[in-house]
Formats: sequence, structure tokens, C-alpha cells
Amino acid sequence: MSPKPAPSSADAQAPYSRRSILRGSLTAGGAAMLAACGNNKSRADSGTSHDAATSDCELDSDPDYDGGQLLYRRNDGGDSSGSTSDPISEGQKFGDMIIKSSAMYQTHGHVSHMETSVTAKTIIAPHVHTHADQLVIILGVVDSATATSSDADEEAAAYHADPRYTSGSPPALMFQFNPQGGADAGEVIECPVGSYVIKPRGVSHTFWNPTHHRIAYCEISTGIDFEIFVRGSEDISSIEELEALEDECNTWFEDVHVLARLMVEHRIPNVKGMGGLYDAVDDLKAAIEAAAAELGIPVPPDLMDISIR
Repeated sequence: MSPKPAPSSADAQAPYSRRSILRGSLTAGGAAMLAACGNNKSRADSGTSHDAATSDCELDSDPDYDGGQLLYRRNDGGDSSGSTSDPISEGQKFGDMIIKSSAMYQTHGHVSHMETSVTAKTIIAPHVHTHADQLVIILGVVDSATATSSDADEEAAAYHADPRYTSGSPPALMFQFNPQGGADAGEVIECPVGSYVIKPRGVSHTFWNPTHHRIAYCEISTGIDFEIFVRGSEDISSIEELEALEDECNTWFEDVHVLARLMVEHRIPNVKGMGGLYDAVDDLKAAIEAAAAELGIPVPPDLMDISIR
């Protein structure tokens, strides 16, 4: 799970990869997509095409994506399932991410906009995107009185995220760049509700929710890679599958020991954004014990009851 060099373009375009399937190259719309490629060649000749990773050739396979919908609302009490028959459809839902605008089908590979939330005492596994710049906006605190859920996945529930938090100081998400430690480690940045954070490509980062509230945020990403990662990670169940998706989406997770140290330092028992870690919980527990020993502190008991989201 250590950061790896970006694959060659030939590797990224391997036939029958998760990336090519998600792009629609194996769907019934393939013929239309090939025709679109012909049209895009003239655009390439005129100097207006995108790079290979975000070519328009992969963006025309589903012209009726989301029913042609262009108007969305934030996830304030609406239906997060993304049903286009609902008058306040929230977008396309993958895992606990709601895609509000699609780089694959709506913005010609330029930008995607997604919304989700992070539950209390949860960390986003440290990682780096080598081809995507990102902007995170902290939207608000989820009002538990309005949150609803028909199953155990409370992050997929409808909710009201209130940006006008009035009970004391606004809760904050904590961000850190270059969390690997050492001389280059970035300071921990407190980002309260209403603030935003720029995450440049090529810079390793993580963030966590140290509060007892669920906090909603939106994520705006350039290019197509992050959207493909979100769509493809919904059914990831092993480290091998996760590493294959890393290669396809130019997203690399840091070594598990970096995650373990952060969990110990900030006493965060829950992990989000790394589904394949289910396959390596024992490795993470061992890394937590090693990190606690290195820091000279006892292992907090709740860290041995790890939750992977």
C-alpha cells in the first residue's frame, strides 16, 4: 500500500480493466462511443482535446446519464439514493458518496462534484492523487434529529447539514498534508464548518473527524480519476483489488503504519475510504500496537475494535 509510481498509459488502458468497464467501453453503447472518437480526432487535431486519461472518447457512452438532469440540490433532507424520479434527486449514489456532477458524463472529463459525510471519530486513510487537484468544503453538522436511515449505513441517510452551528465553537475536521512523518510532515490544520481546503495533486493528505458529530462535506475534483475510484471502490473487498484500483485511478494509499500512527496519536478508531482494508484488519491492529509502543503509550482499548467504512 506504499505510494507507487504512476503507471504507463498502456497499463492504464489495459483491456477489461475496472476502469474501462466503468467508462462504458464494454457496454452496448460502445459503437456510439467509437463514432464519437472519430469526431474527437478532429478536435485533437485542432488542439482542443484532453489528455488520454480524460479523453472525450470515454465520455459519450451514456448520453442519457441521470436522465439528462442538470439541476441538483444539496443533500438537505432529500433522497440520497439518487432516484431521478424524485423531485429533489440528490445525484448518483456510490457507497456513501453522492455524485452531484459527473466528470465522466457531464463535464467532458474536467471536474466532478460529490457530497458525503464523515461520522464521529473517523479518519480518511492517508493517500495521494497524482492526477487530480481537489477542493473540500466543510458543509455543516448533520442534525441527528432529521437524519434517517433504513439500514445500518447512517452515512447514506438523508440529513440536514446546518452550516449555522450555534452551540459553541463550530465542529471541525482536522487535515494534514504529508502525514508520513519526519521533517516534511505538515502541521495539523483545523478546518471548521464553513471553511474549505485545497488539496493539490501529488501531495499526500488525510483528514479526520475528532468530534462526536457527523459532519457533511463536498469534494470537487479535477479530471476523471477520482470519480472512477469512487465508482470502482464500492465493491472492493481485498487488498489486491484495492491495489489494482490504485493503479487504474492514479490514487495511492500510504503504508498501513502511517494510518496506524495517526489513529493512535489522535485516538481515532474508525477508518473511511479504504474498503479493501477489511482484508488486512489484523495487519492494522499489529501496526497500531507497534505505533503505540514506539510512542511510549498504552494502546487505547477502543482502537482494537476497528470499524472500516
